[in-house]
Amino acid sequence: MRTFATEALFWGCIYGFFVITIAINLSFWVVNRTAPLGIYTAYVTVNFLAAFFTDTWPLQIWPELNGDVLVLLLGLWISLAPLTGVLFSSALLELHQRWPRIRRALVVASVVVSIAGVLLVVADHYRTAMPLVQGATMALIVTFFSLAIIEATRARRAGWFFLFAFSPFYAGVIWRYLRNMGWLEPSFFNDHSYQIGAIVHMLVMSVGLFVKFSRDQRAQQEVAARLASQRRLGEEQRELMAMMSHEFRTPLTIAATAVENLLTEATLAPEAQRRLQKIVRAHERLHDLMEGYLTNERLLLSSVSPQIHSFDVDALCRGVVEELEESQGPAVVLKIPDAFHIMGDPSLIRIAVRNLLKNARRHSPEGSEVVLGVVPDREGTSIRVIDRGRGVPPSERTAIFDRFYRGKSSETHHGFGLGLHLVKSIAENHGGTVDVSDLLEGGCVFTLWLPLTLEKTRTTLKPSFINLPGAFTKDP
Repeated sequence: MRTFATEALFWGCIYGFFVITIAINLSFWVVNRTAPLGIYTAYVTVNFLAAFFTDTWPLQIWPELNGDVLVLLLGLWISLAPLTGVLFSSALLELHQRWPRIRRALVVASVVVSIAGVLLVVADHYRTAMPLVQGATMALIVTFFSLAIIEATRARRAGWFFLFAFSPFYAGVIWRYLRNMGWLEPSFFNDHSYQIGAIVHMLVMSVGLFVKFSRDQRAQQEVAARLASQRRLGEEQRELMAMMSHEFRTPLTIAATAVENLLTEATLAPEAQRRLQKIVRAHERLHDLMEGYLTNERLLLSSVSPQIHSFDVDALCRGVVEELEESQGPAVVLKIPDAFHIMGDPSLIRIAVRNLLKNARRHSPEGSEVVLGVVPDREGTSIRVIDRGRGVPPSERTAIFDRFYRGKSSETHHGFGLGLHLVKSIAENHGGTVDVSDLLEGGCVFTLWLPLTLEKTRTTLKPSFINLPGAFTKDP
């Protein structure tokens, strides 16, 4: 009688711990919806049911339960154990990052074994199913233990924790299998080695998972705090950019107006006129550098999406060309369909087109022309700028779009290296691209491609493209 009471107390503690573990992890999974907790809950549940049915406790609770049903359910839980064990062990060892192909093979193997076991059990072939499932489980244990040892030798925390948490469980499983095969004499420890190992395993795993969960929560809170700090810093920087934009523009405008008024004086001496023109050029340079930098900073710091709507790209490009006509440089030839509308943010596209044109004119020889064209295709629109300069070396074709990068051909020109980087930022904000390629006859072509929906207009699109081989092509 005392022996029975002792065993009842032992099993009550065992299964009580299982139930509490399942309930706690299930509650945490319902609240947080984290995959590892969900997999662990399924893993513990299947192991609990397998152990519970192995010792025929359901018959003591429900005496009317049919023995065949008991065997069927026991076979199902044991057959599902390899699958839940592989999923949980793979997640614990982070095999999806370390060994993705091995993980895929192990998951496939466990699925095959579990399905085969379930089908055999349902078909009343329990004696055939169990050796298959148990043999596969032993092979999986050896495989995962070997992977854990490899991870541990590489000083990875997941490998050491796996060995520490699974060693008691695997030892209990192997010990019980040896007892079942008759290699060990029956005893209290031999008969309950699986349950004892499972209890130690679940205790270590539960503590480890909750520690990891707490650590992850702290890490998420730290990330959230850093993001909030960065947002505040971004707002302060945007305010600074707005203030700088206003404070710089006002004195520059006053200085430019004063110089222009002085240049209109009829009695102005040639030497004074030359010095004033030098001031005008310096003003233009400072204005361009400031506009490029401030616009770039506003784009990089702003979290506002582009204001997309339909606009006339022909009118936009003509407006940009008219602005540039007042400055020195090669003439710009337009090759754009009349009344051609695209979808995009016209203020940002204007900046991109102006920067491409200014870059092309800066590197074009005197007496040449810069061509600005628009080519529609089935997926978007290409805005192309062609110059007759020295071209871009292949080694610089990617780097020229980096922030503050200045190529060898720019050494004789002023600038911060922001213009093309700004074009790239605008293209990416629209989901597009920008690239450059050299032309066989000299010069290069910059292509700003925008994957935007084209809007049909009443005007029939019959663009006349400049005769440059390979520069402009139109889909039939």
